[in-house]
Amino acid sequence: MARGKVLCSFPWLTILASAFMPLLTSCGGSVKTPESLPATASPSSPPPIVNPTASMSVSATTVPQGSKVIVSWQTQNASSISLTENEQSVALTGNPVNSTGTQFVLNTAGTTIFSLTATGAAGTNPATVSVSVTVSAVPRLDHIIVVILQNNSFDHLFGTYPAPPGNTVDGLSPAALGYEQVDQNGTTVTPFALGNTLAPNLPEGYTAYTTVWDAGKMDKFAYYNGDIAMGYYDSTTAGMSTLWAYASQFALADHYFQSSWGEAPTNQLYMVAANDNDQNFSVNPFYPPCQAPEPSAMPYTFTNVADQLASKQISWGTYQQGYGDCASDQPLHNALQYFTSTNASPNMQDYSQFSVAVQNGTLPGVSFVIPSATNDMHPGYFNPISVGIQFLDALIKQVQSSSIWSSSAIIITFDDGGGWYDHVAPPQIDNQGLGFRVPTLVISPLAKHGYVSHVVMDHVSILKLIQWNWNLPNLNLRNAASGDMLDLFQF
Repeated sequence: MARGKVLCSFPWLTILASAFMPLLTSCGGSVKTPESLPATASPSSPPPIVNPTASMSVSATTVPQGSKVIVSWQTQNASSISLTENEQSVALTGNPVNSTGTQFVLNTAGTTIFSLTATGAAGTNPATVSVSVTVSAVPRLDHIIVVILQNNSFDHLFGTYPAPPGNTVDGLSPAALGYEQVDQNGTTVTPFALGNTLAPNLPEGYTAYTTVWDAGKMDKFAYYNGDIAMGYYDSTTAGMSTLWAYASQFALADHYFQSSWGEAPTNQLYMVAANDNDQNFSVNPFYPPCQAPEPSAMPYTFTNVADQLASKQISWGTYQQGYGDCASDQPLHNALQYFTSTNASPNMQDYSQFSVAVQNGTLPGVSFVIPSATNDMHPGYFNPISVGIQFLDALIKQVQSSSIWSSSAIIITFDDGGGWYDHVAPPQIDNQGLGFRVPTLVISPLAKHGYVSHVVMDHVSILKLIQWNWNLPNLNLRNAASGDMLDLFQF
């Protein structure tokens, strides 16, 4: 029998060891126990598995319809993310695992849920977070009425307009770009009041406009268009006090530009389609309603706003003075006549039917009003500007006194600047423009009152407002790139 086993069989040894243990330790001795023996090294372990984490925030949790929100997120230990908006995948450039702000426009009333999934290394569990935004319905406009006038720049009509309280207007001042110009006689010319002078027609079109623009210097109006191009109308001009009064009661845009360097047809095509052609054709056909269709004319086939509205059973119409008169050449200014889908539509009517529709409460959802040469304020037609303002005043009062007023917006704009001096260099978004600033007003009980908007807009912004109002998609990239008009409204 082994000795160790013999000793362990005597209980008195255990008792003796217990008695002497405190004495040994108090004298500086030590007793090695299994716990104090050197540890044996173990093999290295794999790093622990770390799951990704994610957090998410939104700039506002309750917004009115059509508003923009900023969604931000942060992740840790994530190699990729995916984002959805109401369970629809959102395309993200570069798959950013962190974002300080991605913008979304919420056009649909209800609850919008943004969900983000962060994926990590193999073997980890993904992290999912969500934020929700309540989108309240706005008072949709039942009627948008667009009145298209002709050939006046912003400074020509509103350069000396006094800003309503709490607002500023980007108007004329000695510090304005191009305020002092030199004509062909070497004479220095500055802006001056025209009083009741009948304005002439100035050079128009791409070459004429880009020449006086002078690559953004805005300094060749007097040289190429004559001293008269520096003239402006103000409160001393008959009718202007009426126009300014509407601006002070409702909303005015002072950074609204013609869409292109072209003239009326081109700019109106941008207004209805964010495009001026798809096959390099000129603005054809020029025939309804005064002559039979010309087989060689090539109408446009790309989609316009009337096509969009019709696809959603939303009514539209054009109301043009002299449309039923074969002696009239005004169909030139009716952009929807240039399209295969709309050039023979019964929705294009004479202006006399506008009053009937307003009085009967049957005005379409979208109306384009095209005054005659007598009333469209185009310079050079031997009518004082007050005649066109009288036309506007009568139209506005007619709508205001009708049952449709509470849900209507009248947009008054000009197709192009007409060669008149304006000091604001237009932003260039492509090789077609933007062109010069033109005055644009919104007359509506839903417009901001006594307000001046400085948001950059152009004729495509009218198309964009129509699309926003009825949840219609953008037609193209040019459509999407334009500023919207919501800043003019109190939605």
